Amino acid sequence: MRKFLREKQRRQGWWAVAALAGLSFALLAAGCEPRPVERKSVARLLSPAGEEIQYRPLVLPNQLKVMLVYDPRADRSAAAMSVGVGSLDDPPGRPGMAHFLEHMLFLGTKKYPQPGSYQKYLSSHGGGSNAYTADDHTNYFFSVSHEGFEEALDRFAHFFREPLFSEDYAEREVKAVDSEHSKNLESDYWRVLQVQRGAYDPAHPINRFSTGTQETLKGVGNAELRAYYRAQYSSNRMALAVVGNRGLDQLERMVKARFEQVPNRKLPRHRYPERYLQRKQALRILTVEPIADQRALVMEFPLPPTRQLYRSKPLHVLGHVLGHEGAGSLLSVLKKENLAASFSAGAGRSTADYSSFDLRISLTPEGLQRYREVLARVLGAIAGLRASGIPRYIFEEMRTMGEINYRYRPQVGASSQARSLAAQMRVYPLSELPKAARVVSEFDPQSLQKLLDAMIPENMLVTLIAKDQETDEVEPIYGSKYSYREFRGIVFQRLLAAHPDARWHLPAPNAYIPKRVALQSPSGPLKLSGTAFHQLRKNGLPRQLLAKLEKWRGTTFTGAGALLKMLKDELTDEERSRFSARILKDSLGLPVRLLQSDQAKIWVLPDWRFRQPKASIILKFNTERGYRNPREAMLAQLYESAIEEALNEFGYPIKIAGLSYSIEVVKAGVKLSFGGYSANMLALLEDIVGRLKRVSIDEDTFASLKERARRGIQNAKFAQPYRQARYYRKQLLVVPNFNRDALERELDGISLADVQEFAGALYKRIYVEGLVLGNLAPEIARASIRRAISSLGAKVLPKEKRLENEVRVLPQGSDYVFSERLRINNSFAGWYYQIGATNPRLRGAVLMISRPLREKFYFNMRTQQQLGYIVYAGMGQIKKTLSFNFLVQSGAYPAGELFQRMEAYIPIFVREYGQMPDEAFENYRRAVIEAKLRRSKNLMAAAGNLFWIAFENEEKFDHVSEDIRAVEALSRAEVEEILQNFLIGHGKRRLAIRLLGKEHPQGRSKGRPIQLPPETRAKAG
Repeated sequence: MRKFLREKQRRQGWWAVAALAGLSFALLAAGCEPRPVERKSVARLLSPAGEEIQYRPLVLPNQLKVMLVYDPRADRSAAAMSVGVGSLDDPPGRPGMAHFLEHMLFLGTKKYPQPGSYQKYLSSHGGGSNAYTADDHTNYFFSVSHEGFEEALDRFAHFFREPLFSEDYAEREVKAVDSEHSKNLESDYWRVLQVQRGAYDPAHPINRFSTGTQETLKGVGNAELRAYYRAQYSSNRMALAVVGNRGLDQLERMVKARFEQVPNRKLPRHRYPERYLQRKQALRILTVEPIADQRALVMEFPLPPTRQLYRSKPLHVLGHVLGHEGAGSLLSVLKKENLAASFSAGAGRSTADYSSFDLRISLTPEGLQRYREVLARVLGAIAGLRASGIPRYIFEEMRTMGEINYRYRPQVGASSQARSLAAQMRVYPLSELPKAARVVSEFDPQSLQKLLDAMIPENMLVTLIAKDQETDEVEPIYGSKYSYREFRGIVFQRLLAAHPDARWHLPAPNAYIPKRVALQSPSGPLKLSGTAFHQLRKNGLPRQLLAKLEKWRGTTFTGAGALLKMLKDELTDEERSRFSARILKDSLGLPVRLLQSDQAKIWVLPDWRFRQPKASIILKFNTERGYRNPREAMLAQLYESAIEEALNEFGYPIKIAGLSYSIEVVKAGVKLSFGGYSANMLALLEDIVGRLKRVSIDEDTFASLKERARRGIQNAKFAQPYRQARYYRKQLLVVPNFNRDALERELDGISLADVQEFAGALYKRIYVEGLVLGNLAPEIARASIRRAISSLGAKVLPKEKRLENEVRVLPQGSDYVFSERLRINNSFAGWYYQIGATNPRLRGAVLMISRPLREKFYFNMRTQQQLGYIVYAGMGQIKKTLSFNFLVQSGAYPAGELFQRMEAYIPIFVREYGQMPDEAFENYRRAVIEAKLRRSKNLMAAAGNLFWIAFENEEKFDHVSEDIRAVEALSRAEVEEILQNFLIGHGKRRLAIRLLGKEHPQGRSKGRPIQLPPETRAKAG
């Protein structure tokens, strides 16, 4: 899937100390990579040096590329295989063959023949799997518990050694591919993409349809599929990435024993013609009518291949310059003329034989009328770059920022690591990964110039996506209405002669990147929690050592010093030397109150785990206004858009230097979030809070924001049915809530002056809930946050005036059904079985039911019955209310039929669960515990979790230990009682969401009909 990329990495050069424009503080300018400063023994013990990820590249005798990754912090093991075969390699007359093959590899191998057994094994060992088919490669990946990894890897290896391609499942999986296509029929992404493909060179494989349908794959049997597999899949076209917490030598043995036997058919690399769009002395424009109400201008420049230029990454550099959003940028120029709302630029298509540079501009109504002027502005900027070249300081900023971000890159999940690495191994030399994928390391003005020379009107395809445009053709696969036109003469000559707008200029040197950072030595309470013991056991602490510490289980120490003193008393010198750091890192850091008053409660927790010069701050300003009625709710949405728009040029250089902020209007008020490098975060916080009461945009911009809000409300009605179902469920269950129509009715009556008045009045009375996590000195953070709150001049908002969401309690024995006819032709059947308020025992039981339920429901509905592509069953939670959720979305079956099939399956699952062997039951128990032990991968995620615990989970910072104890104590009889009571017994409380595709029959609906409230539901009940 192509993405329009906006390159966010920026330069860090040798700059003097500079004052931040618009900020009330000075920033140290970039000069070299930030140097961490740590001075205390605790900091040395917590240093991540001993937990650095290690990489080992290999090429097996069968020419299969391998990257082994030892990640001591990985909470699961994972593997991914990227195969150099994609949809471009479909046989003539068989569109979707590569995609179909991807599906079939999951359905049994000679050693593991049972379809569904792979997914069942992963699920019972805390894992999961997926795959995708791209233009030139297919990527398969999975993750699983460390204990289950070896067998999972063996099962995975046999995909590429001895797949069965069972005839019994081939026809069913063709239906699955067709169902996936049906899901995309009303997706504007796929519709526009297929129209664009039709404009390319007919002899080029990119011109084809890619995903496949029941028609294009009709009659494909075992013999044809196996022949295609043998003709395309070969170890010399494969790249395997393996991530785990085992040593590299052990990982190497595991891989060699399984993957050296993957057949090497010595197939050559696929090659494609370099040019997929011939040059023409004309402006070529595709006009496509979308399903959703949108206005977009896409400019595509086909280019020679750029993968070999991985060190200089010229497309990324061009994306950085042209996609910049700061002062003097293309977006800034277009906004000043009220022509555009957003802008993105960067690498588009990318294979070893061709690439493209793509720009996407979201147009205003006026921009749509004047789209040729927009084209001229962009082409003029490109001409300016072609004439002047891109200065070296741009490269230096990107290089230095890339180095910083690589050094302090956040931890990612094992599955994401493996998936990304496997794909990258096809592009970059093994010896230079993973750094080569992240850092621009060479300045290459010649390559930049060569690409700019090719970014000219005669080498451009323009796609205009908008409603109510003249069309005269229909694309046969998706049914998109479109037209293709060519303009020569004066129209084309004006584009050839385009010159830079006087207001446009290159991004100014970025002085916002910190030059030097200091790592704070953490302090504060640490708890040897039950979770800590589980983590220590997972991380290899000997049993005899854990036994010595057992008497301290549940003890909270005043700080690291007190914990280390205890270890000195309990452990030998050798044990302390080997394990003190591990014990310190796996202990539970507890936040303390940084600030508490009638107007605020702020928690703070130092960075015990990540040890990076970063921080995360969340401040939720509970306000009295903002969600009292539909008008206020719409005012609040427009306020959020307006304040973000007003801050965009100011904030963009700061964000690209690794310091982020977001402003989100929630029902209770306004939520601010800050993340990234901590050096200037507090000063930024004070400056942003100081701007919250002022909305400084003009009337044209505000009109554009209103129009965008209206389109957003309308376009939600064309979203995938499963997404729309979430909206309807919240409307029916969560209070207070205002429906879309009520909000839209308020739009016309709201002026810019109204929003400005609202901004000034919003903060008259506030109560602030907050969290500070990471590399910030508590006393400095306290003073800064106090100043920020004080700057608003607000009075105290009492507790009884703060808005709280409630969840409607369904009556016992209820069986409601909500029905709605959709504007798209996919139907949805969803059940919400309400269980009740969460507690450790109940939540543990529901999780132990959900794991096999998710796996078995998917296999039955999706693989066996082929009801639809989007299938899910498992636990849900709204606020503190637990539920079982079931859903199927289908383009082939109406909602009534889906509900009948689901209804028939429920007793089957209940019976199968009761017949489950004890060993399998215990595997699911272990998988639930394993999942609970997974920790946040980065500071932002950790901050979000801690904020939820502090303000929505009653400050139970050690709740995971309690949850695990409850799961360990659950008897099988208790779990089965909960299953039967809430799914088929007296405790059943069910809400059905029945969404009907626009051409699907009405059918019968079982249950008591329920309707959306006319405007709002103000009370639960």
